[in-house]
Amino acid sequence: MSKINSYSVVAVPKLTDKLVGTSIDGVPADVTYNFTLQQLLNLFSANFSASTIIIGSVPIYADNAAAVAGGLAVGQIYRTGDALKIVHV
Repeated sequence: MSKINSYSVVAVPKLTDKLVGTSIDGVPADVTYNFTLQQLLNLFSANFSASTIIIGSVPIYADNAAAVAGGLAVGQIYRTGDALKIVHV
């Protein structure tokens, strides 16, 4: 098997692309298997709750223009006081 850094990089992964994992508590234990990105997304979606989100550090800006001037890109978050905001065009 080749070293992982010798494989080509795909610019945009597809939900049908496969990953490799190990089943820790399966029978038998420690079996290596493959799964798709879609299966991983389904697992996250079924087990994710917005109440579990912890945002450790968010930059503070006066408004959207200041956030953009500060280097944030569209889609990144910032806050103004207690209000959490998303950079937009």
